[in-house]
Amino acid sequence: MEKGRIILHPLMTALFLAVSFPLSSSANAQARPNFQATASVVIMRTLSAQQASVLRFGRVMPSAGGGAVTIFTDGHIACSGMRLCDAQAAPAHFVVTGSDTLVAVSVPDEVVLVGPGGDSLRLTPSLSTSQIALSDGQETVTIGGTLAIGADQSLGSYAGQYEIKFEYQ
Repeated sequence: MEKGRIILHPLMTALFLAVSFPLSSSANAQARPNFQATASVVIMRTLSAQQASVLRFGRVMPSAGGGAVTIFTDGHIACSGMRLCDAQAAPAHFVVTGSDTLVAVSVPDEVVLVGPGGDSLRLTPSLSTSQIALSDGQETVTIGGTLAIGADQSLGSYAGQYEIKFEYQ
């Protein structure tokens, strides 16, 4: 070491740079502006449905060649190939309750009704709409359908269940 002159060891130089870098970095961080951001959420009511009336085809008597009964969602009934078609047939009604927004509605393409001895009928359901806009938190959906009845269909009572889905959009 010379008199009046300090000679730094290479390790000391690296240590000095390492200590001085965080100081300059924090100075830059303080110079950056702060920004405000917003977060939001909408809390929705649970979606629910209540069946107000069942899909009812009533009593029918097919002709020798079979036939079909169609219940339209507006309540009209069409019978083809029937000797008797009950005027008491009616569509199903569901009252949907939830938050005021759009709701998708769906049913299966086909429903099986089971009768005496395991005999079955095929029901093709139809919806009044595939999407509803809940207003004041409530709306009604109507379900009709077409029931095909074969000429050799077993006599008796037939019943089945179907799934109707409601989903927020």
